Amino acid sequence: MYIAFSDDKKDVFTGVTVDMGRRMKLVSAQAKKKCRLVYYEEYDNSEEASCRYKELESFPKALLIELVNENNPLWVDVLK
Repeated sequence: MYIAFSDDKKDVFTGVTVDMGRRMKLVSAQAKKKCRLVYYEEYDNSEEASCRYKELESFPKALLIELVNENNPLWVDVLK
């Protein structure tokens, strides 16, 4: 389960994937701008990941930003 933001932090993307590198390329292509993976959670099965994704999908953008700030205050691209 991941949270990615466009470099300007205007667009937020959440989702579930087993191939983070491939997914981030797709997210950037769809957004037509560079996006950074700034937060992720690993799960043992897709059902748990999907439940967490659904929970985060309902969060307002401000709460997602707070989650990232708590865990990655420098907003470093964690894919690198």
